[in-house]
Amino acid sequence: MVDNQADIDLFYRIKNGDKGALEVVFLKYYDPLFAFAKSFLNPSDAEEVVLDIFFQLWQKKEIIKIYVSLKGYLYAAVRNRCLNHIERNNKKNERLDQVEYQLSEKLDVQPDELMMYKEIQNELDFLIDQLPSQCKVIFKLSRDEELSHKEISKIMEISVNTVNTQIYRALKYLRSKLFSEVSEKL
Repeated sequence: MVDNQADIDLFYRIKNGDKGALEVVFLKYYDPLFAFAKSFLNPSDAEEVVLDIFFQLWQKKEIIKIYVSLKGYLYAAVRNRCLNHIERNNKKNERLDQVEYQLSEKLDVQPDELMMYKEIQNELDFLIDQLPSQCKVIFKLSRDEELSHKEISKIMEISVNTVNTQIYRALKYLRSKLFSEVSEKL
């Protein structure tokens, strides 16, 4: 019970803008939450989910309500985010399967063309992971979460112009790398 009370105190300090309290919570819960997330996802995705939970805890501190315990809230948030990630990946895989089917059935696409499409998609995913952290987060919020530039600017507490610039830079980088990769293969 003492530990729960300490967590409640830390949470109220976070709500009041105390970054030191957030750091204490991060140091206390990062490793166990990461291990928990890895039971659902690969280590890279698990780390991204856990870091995002702490980011959201800070960004939405004024509106988050914790009814039982901070620990319970964090574990539930990680679990839900992992399940959403799995569902999103399943939908992405379903869309890829649909595209493959449409390409092969309706357009009479050859298997080597499908393989090339998959390679490009894998390369694109790899290149997105290479973007600088803020740029990658903004790009994924735009493309994966389908948020508007205005919504992203509110979430990240940056200007819409910054969001536009980061997405422009991401697209420019991805185009240049993809086209150089494709031209090398040809």
